[in-house]
Amino acid sequence: MARRPGEGEYGGFAIMVADIWLGRDFTLRARAVGLSWLPFVDAPEHHETPEIARERLNRNYRLGDDERKALEVMSRKQAGRIAVTAAHVADSIHRTPVWGRDFFDLHSVRVDLTAEITYLTEAAKTLAEQDKLLGPAPIAQRALDAEIVGVYIEKSRILDERIDALLARLEALDAYRAIVTEVQRRADRQDWLDRVNTIDDLDSAASAVADHHHADALRDTAVESHAWAQVYLPNLGSLTARLTAAG
Repeated sequence: MARRPGEGEYGGFAIMVADIWLGRDFTLRARAVGLSWLPFVDAPEHHETPEIARERLNRNYRLGDDERKALEVMSRKQAGRIAVTAAHVADSIHRTPVWGRDFFDLHSVRVDLTAEITYLTEAAKTLAEQDKLLGPAPIAQRALDAEIVGVYIEKSRILDERIDALLARLEALDAYRAIVTEVQRRADRQDWLDRVNTIDDLDSAASAVADHHHADALRDTAVESHAWAQVYLPNLGSLTARLTAAG
């Protein structure tokens, strides 16, 4: 199970978002060379496998200055906030123990978290560029131009609709996280039942009866020992004296 990020650390999906925003290839980060993990190793030196891709997401990272700035810029934009929040949701799902089981594959309900976060981040980046291109609302002479005002309103509406659509995808991903959490709860319950049910009821009952019989026998021995002590111990002194005299 992947360790959850500690203070000052970020999960793999948050770093993936920063890399996409910065135009980097996340798969070049922490590639495996032999038994070591090295940052940004060229592709020819590395053979990508599902295990390595999963380990890259399992790792916890500390942000560099450019990565920290990228996340700060994204957090100031609505679409960027959606992508950053989605990364935290995806990381929560990824680090839920039951996510590593084949349940989601057997029932064909596993969401491709990498594809989802990649899509949301690239969409956020495109929207940020389009919003910058659109700029602020027309002022001065442009505000008096009906065509300019009309185009601005229409383009703003289209961008707002795209934001709403991305928000709907984020909400759906968070609802999926709730389902994964419920699957984890049920798996924990079943694991407990499976573990406890390994206790053999018949064997335990037989052992309990034997233990009770043994306890009864010990108590009988104790009573008998006490009775003998009552008879024997008071005469022990005189018996010892006679044996000494006889010797």
